Amino acid sequence: MSEASVQTVARPRKRQFPRGYAYPINYSVYAPLAEELGITGVTLTNLNAYWQFRFKLMNACDVPNKCFQGIGLEGSTSMAVVFADNYTRERMKVDEELVQRVKKFLKTEEDPKWYFLSD
Repeated sequence: MSEASVQTVARPRKRQFPRGYAYPINYSVYAPLAEELGITGVTLTNLNAYWQFRFKLMNACDVPNKCFQGIGLEGSTSMAVVFADNYTRERMKVDEELVQRVKKFLKTEEDPKWYFLSD
């Protein structure tokens, strides 16, 4: 009688923090912009201003809600507009038009970069 060999099933390792192709929008960026957009009383702890800013960004650029994620930036979390991620098995295709609209809104020439999504 021969012993039945047990085969291990290879499972893909789930990355703890998936990567996202995104613009980080931290306080130093959104505070002056928010003031410009008429969102007053912007402080680090003012969540109301943060949500107003996010709402303006969604309206001004037609950014879908699923594009907003938290990203890890050296231990702190910041808002980000995520253009593609690998949360899902299918990688979202980067919407170049959306990138351009957000670029214009944020007044930046920078291209989005890969970050680790914290949520």
